[in-house]
Amino acid sequence: MNRIAIVTLTIVAMAMCVPTANATLYNVDFNDADGPHWTGVVDTVANTLTINTWVENSVSGGTNLWTPSATQLAGGWVWTALNSGGVHDVPDTWDGTMGPTWGFLPSEADNTLISWNEGTYTDNRFGIGFGARRFLGSDQFSHPDDQTLYVPRNTTSTDFAEGVVTVTVIPEPATALMLGAALTVGRLARRRRQRG
Repeated sequence: MNRIAIVTLTIVAMAMCVPTANATLYNVDFNDADGPHWTGVVDTVANTLTINTWVENSVSGGTNLWTPSATQLAGGWVWTALNSGGVHDVPDTWDGTMGPTWGFLPSEADNTLISWNEGTYTDNRFGIGFGARRFLGSDQFSHPDDQTLYVPRNTTSTDFAEGVVTVTVIPEPATALMLGAALTVGRLARRRRQRG
């Protein structure tokens, strides 16, 4: 048995041992030119959005919306995909949009529990959300624009941002492994031909 056959058998064996992934991770970039700009990752198995960075874009003559503190973002701020029945199953082929029946909400019951750079939010009627919001203690999923982000603008009121959402797929480890294995086989085959 020559080297190429051994490598090929090894790759096939490795591929058989790699569990098939039922999910995809997506990098998400939400950018409102006059409001928040945040980045995060959507996990379609855990049905979560983890926000990693968040800044407020410069607004000339407008009202800056609030930004979560470094403490709030430490380790990633996890929001769960919810609908009126509970956890929503985010499609593995998620394209960055939410329908009118679901959105991402953090575990904090209201904005008073979130650490904001600008201060303490005191009116717990309105809660933060992406594609949804918490209002008077209940979750609402009926905003017509599914890419709306609800966020405080002062201590007693919230506003909403409508950003441009960019989504890119994070390659699965199994895909990366198979691609690397295929490249290795190709290199070995080319070397063998050059020697022969």
